[in-house]
This record gives sequence, structure tokens and C-alpha cells, in this order.
Amino acid sequence: MAACELGRRALLSQGYQIDNADPQTIRGEKLFQPKYEHSVRLDITLVCLPSNVGAAIYANARQTHFELKSAASNTGLSVTGLGSISLPWAADKESLVKVGEETVVDPDFYRRLFALIDTLEGK
Repeated sequence: MAACELGRRALLSQGYQIDNADPQTIRGEKLFQPKYEHSVRLDITLVCLPSNVGAAIYANARQTHFELKSAASNTGLSVTGLGSISLPWAADKESLVKVGEETVVDPDFYRRLFALIDTLEGK
């Protein structure tokens, strides 16, 4: 079985959503919500290149952190002859805001990924 296919199956087995744009490059995305107001997106890219033993897989993962932020909204009211007034509205608008991004450098993460790929290959 081709190296990239093994990588694709490994990511699928762990719940990643796969982008199949290029057969030599597999991109996967997985979303986590460790806390109510905090979420994490884990993006992983596998690149398959020919080598003297068949094919080699190179991996790179990136974590993006988001937080739920809220902002109060104001409502304006204008009455002819009296002027205008701006009132705070009770409802808050919430949105996810990107607060950080980092490359995954934990060697155990990559060790576990390649161990899973080896398991799928039957080694």
C-alpha cells in the first residue's frame, strides 16, 4: 500500500477531516473544545516523497487557539424633534477570535503518528 494512503488512513482513524487536493500531500484538520470558551484546531500535513526504500512521509502539525469573546451592542433611537439616544442592549454578540498559533514540536506526537502508520502497514 502506498505511503500516502497509509498516512491518510491513519489520520482518518483519529477523526481528522481530510483534504484530498493533492495525492502526494495529505492535509487533515481536527477540532477540539477543551473548555467552553476555548477551542483548538489541529492541522496536520503529510508529504510523501520518493526515497531509496520506496517512499518517505514527512509530517508537520500546527495548533491554532481560539477564544470566545463577547461584546455588548448598543441600539440607537432617533425621534424627530427630540434628538437621538443610544441605549446599551442586553444581548451580547459572541465570536471566536484567534488568540495564538504554534507548530507542534512535541516529538511524542510525531512518534505516535508514525507508530500508527507502521501498525496500519502491518510491520
